[in-house]
Amino acid sequence: MMCKKQARDPNNTGVVAILHPWESGMDNSPAWDESMTFPIDPLPPYERQDLTHVNANMRPTKETYDRYLTLLYRYEI
Repeated sequence: MMCKKQARDPNNTGVVAILHPWESGMDNSPAWDESMTFPIDPLPPYERQDLTHVNANMRPTKETYDRYLTLLYRYEI
C-alpha cells in the first residue's frame, strides 16, 4: 500500500494531490467521471445511511459508492 505522503505528493514537488472526489466538494461533477473508472477492490460489508432518507436519483449508485470506498481503503484517507 502506498503511504499517504507518497500518494499526496508522489513527485515530492510540494504540490498536494486530491485522492478522493469528496475532498474537492465536487464528487458529483462529471469532471471525475473518467478518473473514477478503475477496478473496485473487495470491500468489507457496509450499510449506507443515505438509502433511507435521500431520493435514489440524488445519491450515488452502489457501484459509485464502492469506488469511493475503494479509494478510502487504498489510501486510508
